[in-house]
Amino acid sequence: MKKINILDKYRLELIWKKVIKQDDLFVLKNAKLQGPGLSNSAKIKDKDFIDLDFTQQYLIIIPNFYIARLSWEGVRYAIGSAYLGKCTLESKNIKFVPKLRDNDMILIDLYKHEQNRHHLNLVYDSIVCNNEKYLYNFTEKKLE
Repeated sequence: MKKINILDKYRLELIWKKVIKQDDLFVLKNAKLQGPGLSNSAKIKDKDFIDLDFTQQYLIIIPNFYIARLSWEGVRYAIGSAYLGKCTLESKNIKFVPKLRDNDMILIDLYKHEQNRHHLNLVYDSIVCNNEKYLYNFTEKKLE
C-alpha cells in the first residue's frame, strides 16, 4: 500500500465509528472531521454538503467520474474535531465500489479550497485509506 501525501495544512480527515450501506449511500455513524485543515477552514454549517471527488483512486473500477456527496445535519465542535450528525455519503456509483470499512477514513485535500480559489473548484479531491493513512490500491486487489 502507498502512504498518502497531502500537505498537512490542507489535510482534513473524515472518520467514523461504523458504516452502514443502504442502496446508493453509506450512513456514517459517529462521523467527525479532524486534522490540520479543520483549524484553517471556515466554520462548518449546521446542515450542508460537499462533493468529494474519488475519480483518481477509483478510475480502475469505474469507467467515468466518481463523485460522492457527503452531507450532514448537525455539527458539534470539540477540541480538534467537528462531529457531524446524520452523516451520509451518497453516489449512484457506490454499488460498483468496494464497501467502506468501519476503520477506514477519507482524506480530503483542501488545497484548492482556500478562500481565493474555492469558487473555482466545485469538488474536493479525496481518497479512501485505512486508519494508518495507507491508500487502497485497487489494481492489486479489491476490498471485500
